[in-house]
Amino acid sequence: MARTRQRNQLEKLKISGYDFERLQYPAVGLGSDRIPNYIIFYINLPNPAGYEVAKAQPTTDRLDALTRGKTDVFYGDSLAIGGGATAIQTFGNVVGQAGRTGRVNLPLDAEQFGEAVVGKAVSAGVGTGIAALAQNIKKKPKTNRIKSAIALYMPDTVFQTYSHDYDALSVTAATGMLGMAQRGASSVGSSFSTATEAGAVVTADSVSNAIKSIGGSPGGREVGGFVAEQSGLVGPGFTDLLLRDLGKALNPQIEMVYKRTQNRSFVFDFRMQPRSRSESVSIKNIIKQFKKFSAPSIAGDSDGAYFNIPGQFDIEFMFKSNENKFIGKISTCVLENIDVNYSSAGPFATFDDGAPVEVNLQLRFTEVDTLTREVFEEYDKDNNATEASF
Repeated sequence: MARTRQRNQLEKLKISGYDFERLQYPAVGLGSDRIPNYIIFYINLPNPAGYEVAKAQPTTDRLDALTRGKTDVFYGDSLAIGGGATAIQTFGNVVGQAGRTGRVNLPLDAEQFGEAVVGKAVSAGVGTGIAALAQNIKKKPKTNRIKSAIALYMPDTVFQTYSHDYDALSVTAATGMLGMAQRGASSVGSSFSTATEAGAVVTADSVSNAIKSIGGSPGGREVGGFVAEQSGLVGPGFTDLLLRDLGKALNPQIEMVYKRTQNRSFVFDFRMQPRSRSESVSIKNIIKQFKKFSAPSIAGDSDGAYFNIPGQFDIEFMFKSNENKFIGKISTCVLENIDVNYSSAGPFATFDDGAPVEVNLQLRFTEVDTLTREVFEEYDKDNNATEASF
């Protein structure tokens, strides 16, 4: 009785329903017990005919509060204000009024600034126009998967890095004079009342007497040192000297503030040594495919004024006939860099027909999506917990 052999993923690519052109290295053995692990690269080309439509979601933020109304604020590829010119007109009026009442320091005359904002908004209809763009454009273009797939053996190193950017922020510096006033308010009292009044003249005697009156309070000395430094009567660092006299130092209160999550990058190194002329041709075509679809094309309907953006790649790690569920998944990527070394074996050498005896191909991909916690949770919800997530 003949044994039925299960089709592996490479063989599925030959089926007419998929209608894929298959390029692979090595020519034989991928998906077998000899080479069970391999990678498949699918190529997706952007559809220049249009973009996905995404409905913008209203949210309330500080801009909405400034308008003092119930205007919806939308975020898409651009910031837009629902309600158009009316919302910006209200915003201009509010800013102008704030400047006139002393709540906001403006580089221009407050009233003129408010009128300028109003005039531009009404004449150009800025709000309405941008809102329409924001509601009809999404960042991701439509893509069509082309009828070509590339299968390569699993490289020696498969490395995935998850990086998140944080900045060190000094709470002391961020709270500025307000924080300093809070720290010194209880001890300073009226020591500097005359020095801080509008039009008051700060003298050496007034600063000296004020510092003496605050005694051993760190907060008071911090305020005293600041006033002295601002007066120009002493140099930078005077506050630190006053605090050191008490055996104290100002705590910068460093906090790590989250900024962004980096899009992951992946580098794959493939060392290819052809064992036949057909395998040399296959290596040549594989490299050509990566170079071709990582490059843009000229938009034919624009006299060369615009590019059609390069293709994107879906990458799957395979084990024999199925996707390997123990390796972290990769979302759609762009191919940022291709390095081809035709003499990786040492001195440049070729076969009788000129084909290099060894070619090293290095590919660097970067994911187009930022991985958020929701991505992991949604994947875990839809899949078995034993399977690899992203």
